[in-house]
Amino acid sequence: VVVPLSDQETRSLSKHKDEFRSTGAEVLTPEGDHVEIASDKGSMLEYLDSEGISVPGFHLPETFSELDQAVSDLGYPEKEVVIKPRRQRAARGFWNLSEERNTQDLVMNEKCLQTLPYDALRNLLAGKDEIPALVVMEYLEGTDFNVDCLSLNGESEYQIPIRRIKPSAGPVQ
Repeated sequence: VVVPLSDQETRSLSKHKDEFRSTGAEVLTPEGDHVEIASDKGSMLEYLDSEGISVPGFHLPETFSELDQAVSDLGYPEKEVVIKPRRQRAARGFWNLSEERNTQDLVMNEKCLQTLPYDALRNLLAGKDEIPALVVMEYLEGTDFNVDCLSLNGESEYQIPIRRIKPSAGPVQ
């Protein structure tokens, strides 16, 4: 039995399940199309929305002007907004956009910087020909949870909710 431990491994292994099966090994992944949707935050939000499942407001900008418009449409600077890569894990590339504190204060006093004013983040992206594949979405107040699930034949067998905390050394589970 092959158990992938990351999105990248899951995507790759799901495309080659038949090759593994031919050797007598089983790969614990969904089929490829499902993996592609689940491992892309933008595709997952679009899929859930199309299925009538309530999702936070979000945009999938492809240009800098669309990025600027998305941040504005979601209420920034009056409201906090989240920007994150469509494909990434462990909060890499996650930014909470907020005007609550100035950039110098954040840079000099935060151990694990994940909050910036939009202008500061926009300046970091300046000079690039194109923006990375991003999800821009409304910030949701409250306790942050991850839920790990194990499904068998399309039925959820086990669910493990994990409350995320933010100690002084940075966010962990």
